Amino acid sequence: MPRRPSSGTITDPYGTRVNPITGFTETHHGEDIGSDAGLILVAPEDATVIGYGVQPGWEVHGRVCILQGASGWVHWLSHTDRLALDRTVGAVLAEGDAVAYMGLTGQTTGYHVHWETRWEGARLDPEGWLASFVGADARPLTPIKKEKTLMHAIRQVGQPDSGVIIRDTAAPYSLTQQVFETTAGGLGLEVIEGADWQYQTEIREQWSAHI
Repeated sequence: MPRRPSSGTITDPYGTRVNPITGFTETHHGEDIGSDAGLILVAPEDATVIGYGVQPGWEVHGRVCILQGASGWVHWLSHTDRLALDRTVGAVLAEGDAVAYMGLTGQTTGYHVHWETRWEGARLDPEGWLASFVGADARPLTPIKKEKTLMHAIRQVGQPDSGVIIRDTAAPYSLTQQVFETTAGGLGLEVIEGADWQYQTEIREQWSAHI
């Protein structure tokens, strides 16, 4: 039966919150689970490890374990210390198999996992994913609302694999387009249209369902 990657306490659910580090109000696009049940993280479903490490443009997440689930969803387990046992990218896991250890990598106030469930690039409520399985232990959901978010990024000129700086127009602290472009030019960077967040190939205007 699909599960959370840890049986610890949910310390910060998906939805609107005040970021404990920046102090800004934002949409928290995942679910934080504390370390009170231990540091071991498990596969939420049958899955394959398709990536591990710091993701360009997502450095605040620290070292991320990325799982391609059998359901078609992609799971991000962020702030990890390291992979568990002898796990490597390409490892095939059964639901409940140990995959990584919680850590303090990236932007974090303490040991926890930031768990995201992604469908075609959209980051949706993990509890919504969990609730789609009959009998799964999901918390009650609140009504869906939608917001339109235009994502941009900048990268080093002539270096397509360089890290990016993200601008999210839905964020209250987002730079204006003019300031964003000026900042990019001053840093010797270029504005790009591109990137699927996971593979940094395309950034596009998209709808995000906030549950």
